[in-house]
This record gives sequence, C-alpha cells and structure tokens, in this order.
Amino acid sequence: MSNVGQRGRTSGRSGAEKVAEDRSFASTEFGGSNKHSLPRVETRRMKTIRFAFPACLFLAALLSLGAIFAADPKSPATQGVKNVGVEEFDKLRADKKNVVLDVRTAKEFVGGHIAGAVNIDWNGPDFEKQTAALDKSKTYLVHCAAGGRSAKACALMNSKLKFPNCYNLEGGMKAWEKAGKPVEK
Repeated sequence: MSNVGQRGRTSGRSGAEKVAEDRSFASTEFGGSNKHSLPRVETRRMKTIRFAFPACLFLAALLSLGAIFAADPKSPATQGVKNVGVEEFDKLRADKKNVVLDVRTAKEFVGGHIAGAVNIDWNGPDFEKQTAALDKSKTYLVHCAAGGRSAKACALMNSKLKFPNCYNLEGGMKAWEKAGKPVEK
C-alpha cells in the first residue's frame, strides 16, 4: 500500500517517516519533484490559514465599523434627530398638547414611566404600524431607557413616517430619574 493511503493514521511511525510520507504525498498531489515538495507541503498546510486569516480580518473590520456607527450619535440612523436634555424635555412636557412617547418594552414601562406617557415598544413587531397611526400634527417627546432606541425611533418618525415634531430625551429614563424628575408606577 502506498504512503498516501496511510495518511492521517497514527501507526507508530517516526517523525522521519511522516516527513517522507508528506514529501511523497506532495509530489503526488502537486506533481512536483521531491526537491521542491517540502515548501509545497508547508503551503498546502497553510492554505487554510492563508484564506482564513484575511477573512477574519475582513469580518473584524466590518464588526468594528458596525460598532462605530451604532455608537455614534451622528450616524446616518440618527441624523436629523432633535435631542433635548431633561429640563427642556420637562418644559415641553408641560404643554398638554405634546405627547410623551415611551419606546421601551412593556416590562420596562410598568417598572416606572413618565406620567401620561404612551408606550409603543421599539422592538415590537408592529412599532412602525402603531406609530404611523399617531396624529402627525402633534409634537412627540420620545424616550427610552438610555436614549438609543428613542433616537432611532425619532429618526424613523422624522424621515420615513414624516412626523415634523419629534424630540429625543438625551440619556433617556436614566437621565430623567437621575435629575430627580417624577416617575409613575
């Protein structure tokens, strides 16, 4: 039986026998002479790494760009959003014609919310449909837990759904509570 047929078996062969087998396998596979087969054997073994390494670098670069855009408040997803701090949000809330829109989950909402807020879950399957049904002539004061979901909701409401007056609470409910503002449970 040829050495090629024995490939991959650990039958107590010495290191020299394994090298000899690799050389004969390389010359059989690549058609080269024994004189040049050793570099080809290394190249064949490194083939996976040669292709996997650039692919991993590419994926890492994509993930890095995704993280940069997700964390960047000026990313295309949130451009055009009117951000306001807690005090400005509270002043706008005092006008009863304005609507406080809480885009957190129902569980978060029940745990504590701004008085009079309407809850539509940003992560819900029908967020866009429910939001589109709202009165576009009103001003919406949008918030979530920390400001990320509400910024995205405002961007969607402004651009796609054509709501002219949406304000995002910077820092969300966490900033609201930290400022000592009232929370209804």
